[in-house]
Amino acid sequence: MKLPTRIYFFALSAMIAAVAIAADDDGDGIPNDWELEHCGTVTGCIATAATGDGDSYNYLQEYILDYDPAVAESDVTVDQIAPRLVEISSSTNTRTYALDGNETLGDGEWAELTSGPGSNGVFSIEDASTVPVQSYRIRVIAL
Repeated sequence: MKLPTRIYFFALSAMIAAVAIAADDDGDGIPNDWELEHCGTVTGCIATAATGDGDSYNYLQEYILDYDPAVAESDVTVDQIAPRLVEISSSTNTRTYALDGNETLGDGEWAELTSGPGSNGVFSIEDASTVPVQSYRIRVIAL
């Protein structure tokens, strides 16, 4: 069965400011202990800088995704695998993900449809709402 064309977004930092994190001396959204472990000092990681591991993620994105900035990771993909069932290619059980829906193709208001913890691998999340959705996005909402 061919599924209707949809637009998918993976929002890496959409909710980072709303999440309470441990001490963060430089205010970049990355906790001191993570920066110390991966960059050598509590202010050593520049959030928007490339990590040097060859993937497309910067330090803040690596932290949000719970990746190791010294190891190249595959790009995260979001796919519709069945009507109202969306799959993220890489997740971790230390993060909670939200599935948002939009009634238009890209513009308009986003509504959170459901959320749940990741699974240390492929993560499927079902839209059980009655909202007519044309596009989805997945956000990391809890670290």
